Amino acid sequence: MEITETLIGHSSNEGSYMSRHSEGTTLNENMKVTTEQGLYKCQICCKQFTTRGYLKVHVGLHTGETPYQCEICFKQFSGAGTLKRHLRVHTGETPYQCEICLKQFNDKGNLKRHVRSHTGETPYQCHICLKQFSNKSNLIIHSRLHSGEKPYKPKLVTPQKVKQFVGLLLVKNDCFYIYD
Repeated sequence: MEITETLIGHSSNEGSYMSRHSEGTTLNENMKVTTEQGLYKCQICCKQFTTRGYLKVHVGLHTGETPYQCEICFKQFSGAGTLKRHLRVHTGETPYQCEICLKQFNDKGNLKRHVRSHTGETPYQCHICLKQFSNKSNLIIHSRLHSGEKPYKPKLVTPQKVKQFVGLLLVKNDCFYIYD
């Protein structure tokens, strides 16, 4: 009940939240341009949106404005919809269900990625070797093979760790005795 009231509060106060942030900021300045198709265009990255509201949330990502806050964990968000999706983490609500295996998800995007595991769809392709992937994160990890990027620091391997690992390899007959 408290979460519902929070959402209603944010929805009814949206104007006051946004007007407070638009004073003295570039939020509204970045939303003036519309295209011939009637789309709203972000002046920062040129991405286009069907409504002014979607553009307003998007521009908040550029400006860092986060007028919506979760009253449970205090995490902040640029849009009411993003806050609403986040609240599902706390409520355990899973409104999206896979029609194939009936697994449930709290986010539509997570369901879409999951369905690819059934369909075999691979919409992401490496532009170097043309290998295809079902999700973007796997493509990013794969791309590091070509670029040589190593974003993670290797763990320091001590002689004790090597001895422990080798000892585990010498486990005999599932008796869990580690040879020295």
